Amino acid sequence: MSLFPTLNRFARLIRDAMAIGAAISLIFGTLAMVLWLAFADPLIARLRILLELEDLARASDVAALAADVRSLSGEDRVIRTRRARSYVEEPVTLGDPVVLVLFVERTEVGASCDFLAGNAVFEDRSGIRSGGPPLRQIRLLPTGAQRLRMTFTAPEDLQPGRILISLILKFRCGDQPVFNETEPVAFRLRPAP
Repeated sequence: MSLFPTLNRFARLIRDAMAIGAAISLIFGTLAMVLWLAFADPLIARLRILLELEDLARASDVAALAADVRSLSGEDRVIRTRRARSYVEEPVTLGDPVVLVLFVERTEVGASCDFLAGNAVFEDRSGIRSGGPPLRQIRLLPTGAQRLRMTFTAPEDLQPGRILISLILKFRCGDQPVFNETEPVAFRLRPAP
């Protein structure tokens, strides 16, 4: 028995299997194309719903998101405080003056704004905010970081303990009044001896 007839028959089987595979592939490819053309729009719509792609940002949503990011980063404010560097000189005893050292910088938005007025606001552990005296005129640099040292008389109704102090500032930017509140700075208020 010869090896060549067996190889010939095996080669014909492979050739026939490839022809049948090509025909099946052509049929299934055509069928897939027809099904895609017939059902593509409803399928894509269903996939968008399943993947929640309908909720993806539109241009107006992106603008609102950018405004939120500017607000959170402080870019839309007149001044931005450097929270980690600002502090109150301690110890502070009830009845003593409160010396706040505040590191601020003007933003691009606030570069041309003028300071009008401001107040210190104190908050004790009760969560009630108490206003302090009005601020004297603050001279802010047009750009760059600046260190402000301010002295306040704390309200008498503050409870000793952890106190937050912040400033509410009023500026004039063009013809518009603009209010900003600085980041709160914490300090410990000791009871009077």
